[in-house]
Amino acid sequence: MNKKVTVTPRWYGPVPTRGGKPLPKNQWARAGRKRKWTVRWYAPDGSRPRETFDTKEEAEEFARTKTSEFESRGMQARIRPKKVALEDFTVELRLQRIGPSGRRLSVGSSKSYQEVLTRFGKFVGLRTPLENITMADGVRYIASLRDGPSRRGRQMSTATINKHERTLKAAFNVAVLQLGYVNANPFTVLRQDKVGDQPLR
Repeated sequence: MNKKVTVTPRWYGPVPTRGGKPLPKNQWARAGRKRKWTVRWYAPDGSRPRETFDTKEEAEEFARTKTSEFESRGMQARIRPKKVALEDFTVELRLQRIGPSGRRLSVGSSKSYQEVLTRFGKFVGLRTPLENITMADGVRYIASLRDGPSRRGRQMSTATINKHERTLKAAFNVAVLQLGYVNANPFTVLRQDKVGDQPLR
């Protein structure tokens, strides 16, 4: 792992004991002590932000993404991002119609960005700075789509929810790669659900 990005366990709960004596740290996991996994990295301002995950696999996937970002973007990855609200970012995407690869978006794709980001903005707050949006916001938003009704009063289909995930990932890739508003995409680790067989119309 790149030395700029670290993955470490974060233990919680009482230290396990045996015969009234606390066990050494290398035996905590086997003894069942609970833990989460923290990813830390160096930010442009010298601070060390962190993201915490329930499993080691999730943490390592996020760390790999962060490491790849440093390796691919070089000095650009250390440029201090510009503070911009989600609402302003949504408007800019609509005006510029720019995609993650830098190419111009079609009218349909631009409209999809607008609809998904506006709905997501109403969920987390339209004036929320992009740098404050986390993977947890995306997880909670997708969960709300699964549990809540669609605009027509029916449950949103898996395919439509997957579309929301893809659109959020793509939009924030623009914020990272094209506009430099954030240094990492918080939705990289989101995984789409498997779409079952659709009934014939």
